[in-house]
Amino acid sequence: IGLPLRIATQYLLPHLHEFYAKYPNIKVSIYSHDHYSDLIEQRLDCVLRVGNVMNENLIVRPITEVDLYTVAAPKYLNTLENILETAPLNQHIMIGYQMKNMDSDFGSLVFKDSQIKLPYQLSVEDTESYLHAGLQGLGIIQIPAFDAIPFIETKRLTRIFEQEACLKIPINFLFLERKYRPVYFQFFIDWLENLLKQKLANHTELLSFKS
Repeated sequence: IGLPLRIATQYLLPHLHEFYAKYPNIKVSIYSHDHYSDLIEQRLDCVLRVGNVMNENLIVRPITEVDLYTVAAPKYLNTLENILETAPLNQHIMIGYQMKNMDSDFGSLVFKDSQIKLPYQLSVEDTESYLHAGLQGLGIIQIPAFDAIPFIETKRLTRIFEQEACLKIPINFLFLERKYRPVYFQFFIDWLENLLKQKLANHTELLSFKS
């Protein structure tokens, strides 16, 4: 299975022993990184993708949708002279993500109904660097709610621009057209789908309850 690095490290690997307790003879190969996986080239049975699906030749199995949160570290917010919501946009900087081939000095924060262009000083190519740059106060970042909430709860990140409705990001399984799939493969996909629905829903409900 191919899946994003953060989902592999934060959700799949910490709970994989629960799957092996039920199915000890099933072998799982994980292909985790931040770029889109190619099922044919990388000979994958399945890909878990966060974001829209562009390839119409793939079978799509929806899992859930998550909000894209806009967050910044207290270290960054403390550098602003004014309250964040009233500070001019040109006082803000964002952290660029996979922007190495862009000629512009600006990136965009994306919301449900709008985009906000901001300058960036730093651009990174992977989610771990992106998250840690945000935690170090180097600029504003946008990450899925399930990744943001643990850091919001520990006050290492603060949600900002809450007046803007969040963009919702789909999470899907992607498969190639095949007539036959082993039963053990279906066991794993069903287990992972239930795990992700439970964990992602729990994070959202917890934050809603606290706020």
